[in-house]
Amino acid sequence: MPIWILVINRVADPACANAMRMIPGAEVRVESESNHNACREAFNEFRPHIVVSSDPTDSHGINCLYCEDNGLRIWLPWSVSMRELPYCWFRAMGFNSGTDHHFIGITDLNELAIRVVENCVPEVSVFITDPDKSWQKRLKKDLSEIPGVIVSAYDGSVHVGDTIRSQAPDIVVMDWMDTLPPNFIRRYVKDPVGLKIAVFSGISERDIIRQRPDVDFILCKASPVGALTLVVKHWTEEMIQIDKRRELREGLLRNQRQTSRSR
Repeated sequence: MPIWILVINRVADPACANAMRMIPGAEVRVESESNHNACREAFNEFRPHIVVSSDPTDSHGINCLYCEDNGLRIWLPWSVSMRELPYCWFRAMGFNSGTDHHFIGITDLNELAIRVVENCVPEVSVFITDPDKSWQKRLKKDLSEIPGVIVSAYDGSVHVGDTIRSQAPDIVVMDWMDTLPPNFIRRYVKDPVGLKIAVFSGISERDIIRQRPDVDFILCKASPVGALTLVVKHWTEEMIQIDKRRELREGLLRNQRQTSRSR
């Protein structure tokens, strides 16, 4: 579950980037604010979930969070305005439907990292085991449009169970005719109870229900795909609000404690 964080330094100082690297799964890229083109290219190429502007010379700390509807979060100190370069470019490149929140300035970087985790939109992974390429393409398109969802599909290169074990998806979308039944799918994940399994099959819901499958949702392929999309969206919102943030915060605090003890 990678989280891409772009740190923009107003003053050359690794402290903020190091604090962000404590976040489990964080991929951190650092640019100097004075190099506007590099910041713009990083935003376009890296496509961060989070942008943090760091100014250790600002005694007021970071006091503003911009939340974009698609999940982007931009943290700014008192000394920075979204009207300035390079931040105004971020708005022009899609940041145009968000809200801003002002609060008492955060000067402690460990506290900032915790707040970043609490306000981020972690990704929820969906894995499609249905081998039908046309359905894979359709489902990947529709499900990928849900904010916070990353979708992958089984390509047949290795055993499907090994793929599930390595990818550790949060949601599995399967065809009832798949070679790996739901009870076996759950054996390949660390949290079999938390895993959501949706059946999207050519067989009718009634015929599948008769077999009392260990699944969370059943839909016939003759039904509108939108019904499955709504269910996955609901599951995603639940996971992001509860489990994902909790897991990230616990992992962050663990990393921070380990770092403190090693000093």
